[in-house]
Amino acid sequence: MSTGVKALIAVAVILGVVALIAIFAFVYFKSAPTITVPTPPGWEKASEDVLEETEEVFSEGEYPATVDYLFSDGTLSNAIVVYHGDTFLMDTPDSESHEDVKAFYEEHEDEYMNEFDVAYSGLGASYDVQNYEVRELACSVSALHVTIKVSGNNAMLTQDILDFFKDGTEFNVTISKMENTSNQEEVDFFIENISFE
Repeated sequence: MSTGVKALIAVAVILGVVALIAIFAFVYFKSAPTITVPTPPGWEKASEDVLEETEEVFSEGEYPATVDYLFSDGTLSNAIVVYHGDTFLMDTPDSESHEDVKAFYEEHEDEYMNEFDVAYSGLGASYDVQNYEVRELACSVSALHVTIKVSGNNAMLTQDILDFFKDGTEFNVTISKMENTSNQEEVDFFIENISFE
């Protein structure tokens, strides 16, 4: 084999290794998609102090997550948190097809219920899941929508959760209001207004 051929083979091998490293780095270190949502009617962005405290709590939890938005309605008890991270440590749906994603969430329903059992039993609270459905967001991403009524210490909390994946990253919108109320207006707002950059 001539020196020129050996040199070409060596260059090809080096380029192949560099390409593999680049592909690995892109897949492993790629940043999460940027979620964009406007402020819901009747709500306002939380102060920087409250946002920092919330981010600290989310970063130290069992499933560390990054807070994208935090909204308040002016009370100390009602909040909307938009965040991304390993919320339930579940695999990403293999398809962007609405029917495939719906099947994925139906298949993993027991896992979601188990997460709620762990979370609320640790707080000494009882809960009732009133809704478990898959909705398609206006941006063509399919999301699991769960409505939960939580009771404990003579108080009731209504939570609505939108859980969805975008480019391998899990996102979550959690709407929490005290008392036996409905969050449907806020749920519909997010379904219509979530977008990605």
